[in-house]
Formats: sequence, C-alpha cells, structure tokens
Amino acid sequence: MGENFVPALLVLGGMGLALHYEQLVALYDGAPPILACGPSVSGKSLAVQIAMSLIGEETSIGGYCH
Repeated sequence: MGENFVPALLVLGGMGLALHYEQLVALYDGAPPILACGPSVSGKSLAVQIAMSLIGEETSIGGYCH
C-alpha cells in the first residue's frame, strides 16, 4: 500500500461520513464535505474509486471515474 495508505484511509473515513449523512445532520446540524486533495500521483483517484466501488457507485462529480 505504501504511500497510498493515508489517502485511502481518509477517503474510506469520508465514505463512512457519507453513509451516515442523514444521522449526522440530525445530530449535529451538518456534516463535513468529503474532499480528496493533494499532490499529483498521491493515490486520491484510486482511493475514491475503491471507496465508491464498495457501495456500488460508478459515477462521480468533478473527477474521472471508470
């Protein structure tokens, strides 16, 4: 996993927030946005694709996804 560990961990944590968005909004009046940012070739796109595939989603906004 190497250098992709941190981006993958952050994206998977963000996916957990997204899956419980309605509950978080009810409890805390909002939820943070999920953003993947960083230098080129740091594993952001791969981490997002993996997280999306875990929930069966294939479309994305603002980025490239197969």
